[in-house]
Amino acid sequence: MSSSRTRNKQTSAKKDRPSSAPQKKGANSKSLAKKRAHSHPLTSTLPKLKNQELFPASDVANIATFEENLIDEHFEKLNISHRWKTENTNLTQPMTNYPISWEIDIKPFSGNSSAKVEEQQAYLPKLDSVEEYVAPRCTCTSKDISQRKVLDLTRWHCISRPQYSKSCGMSSLISCWNFLFSTLGHGDRRPITQEEALLAIGFKPPFEEIKFGPFTGNATLMRWFRQLNDYYKVRGRCHFMYKPKGMNSTTGIDEVIGLQKLKEALKNPRCAIIYHCYNHYMCPIGYEDTPIESEKAYSRDYNDNFETWLIIGDTSRKHPSMHCKQWKDIVMDLNTESPEYFDIRKSEKGLQTLQTAKKPGRNLHCLMAFEKCKPV
Repeated sequence: MSSSRTRNKQTSAKKDRPSSAPQKKGANSKSLAKKRAHSHPLTSTLPKLKNQELFPASDVANIATFEENLIDEHFEKLNISHRWKTENTNLTQPMTNYPISWEIDIKPFSGNSSAKVEEQQAYLPKLDSVEEYVAPRCTCTSKDISQRKVLDLTRWHCISRPQYSKSCGMSSLISCWNFLFSTLGHGDRRPITQEEALLAIGFKPPFEEIKFGPFTGNATLMRWFRQLNDYYKVRGRCHFMYKPKGMNSTTGIDEVIGLQKLKEALKNPRCAIIYHCYNHYMCPIGYEDTPIESEKAYSRDYNDNFETWLIIGDTSRKHPSMHCKQWKDIVMDLNTESPEYFDIRKSEKGLQTLQTAKKPGRNLHCLMAFEKCKPV
């Protein structure tokens, strides 16, 4: 009996004795948070710690708290309600059972199409207005269209392409000569090549090493044209058709008269044109008068309310074989004086300024006409 009494006293003393290592406050909550964090499905995306047994218990609790805060941030970004966290301790339920904080409007995808039909009908013209409207009919013929859409394919066939380096002037001249005098165009002579023309003028091979740029100009092309005519015993003449600025300008010819002369020349099989533009020579081969009004597309009379586009053949292989440019852009090029210039082949760049202009106020750009004379 004495032994049992002593044991009971010892146990009661142990219960009354204060513990030497009191538990920290919030230990149970941290352990619960740790269990919640590791049991939640979103924690699978978080980095897992290895060798957690090496860390003290306090660090493990801090890590669990950090993971719980990170989960809370995920829920805030997804706009998911957190009410269930305090009500339910089981976090293994699927996410589809939890309420979503937004709703999707599916009215535009519903089968109610009456509103759509009414909206579409609002844009349709009324029947009475449709009956009153009379659509224009085509009153022109192919001959009428050919008066404002001019393109002689033989001019394009005679384009000497590709050219030698910087030989655009000579290549354009050969293109005009073949159109006027050879069977490729409207003549009866054998077509000549660039090499034959260079030999006839006095050049010697290798032709690719000749620097044509420094000595090729407007007067040079006219002189070469006369030399070729004398060499092949044909008769022709050349002159400036439209040159509004600089030396040898065509006084009394404005842009309206210049366009009229150009159209007449492109319709004439006995005349060829060379266009001197920025650092290049090209050959116009056709044009089109485009009406401004859409209803005049097939009309015979468009009352001079149109814009003219020129079709130009290029001898350089580094550019398209044809350019289609507005007449107003060509007029801008011909009227621009140094140091300003307008590159017609890169018209999207607009008016530019040359920083190294040697002769301000100069402009050599022009339209030159080369004609075949009637035999005596």
